[in-house]
Amino acid sequence: MSRILVIDDDRELQATLGAYLQAAGHNPVMVETAAEGCLSVAPADLILLDLRLPDGDGLILCPLLRRKTRAPIIVLSGCEDEEDRVRALMAGADDYVAKPFRPRELLARIHAHLRRQGVQDVYQVGNLVVDVPKRLVTVDEDNKDLTPIEFALLCCLLRHQGEVVSFSEILQEVWGYQDGNYNQVKVRIHHLRRKLGLEGDDPGSILSVRGVGFTLALPQDASVPPAILAVATPV
Repeated sequence: MSRILVIDDDRELQATLGAYLQAAGHNPVMVETAAEGCLSVAPADLILLDLRLPDGDGLILCPLLRRKTRAPIIVLSGCEDEEDRVRALMAGADDYVAKPFRPRELLARIHAHLRRQGVQDVYQVGNLVVDVPKRLVTVDEDNKDLTPIEFALLCCLLRHQGEVVSFSEILQEVWGYQDGNYNQVKVRIHHLRRKLGLEGDDPGSILSVRGVGFTLALPQDASVPPAILAVATPV
């Protein structure tokens, strides 16, 4: 599941984009101002940026975002002027889409940029297979029915294979904020583990790193830092 940051103060557009992005298997994060965009940019896989924001010009914000991330930036603008397109691309944007736009075309552009970034559509760890666009999760070819939050949690861990994902990182990527109740993460992970049915050190099972967060068990031939294996415990 790709995390897509939408920086646009149009609530109606946010609702429409959010529905399309979620249906396509992505995790949209909506903010309305340049200031919020700067604070939320770090975990994003792709950014959709409006040029007219209540607290600043998107053309000024774009190079600031580019210094913080290598994620593709697609500018959304109500102006089709060629000069604006050139200025946006010169400011660091990777693409420019004029409003109003066809959602299917925008999704196609998003997927093309994500592929270039190496963001995967399908993950496989042992007998666990996750098809992100189809929102399909199988273990030993048996379909698993996950809630949207459980699916987002699993995709978060898959994106960080071989790493320990901290509670705050999980909160940021899945819920959109860093400070919160870590117990909600533990409870959701507990339900996710039960649904996947993977045990112990089975590849794809979720290991606890006490006081830190969680990591995925990988196949024995995968590259996993010894420090992780030393502190991770199977459930």
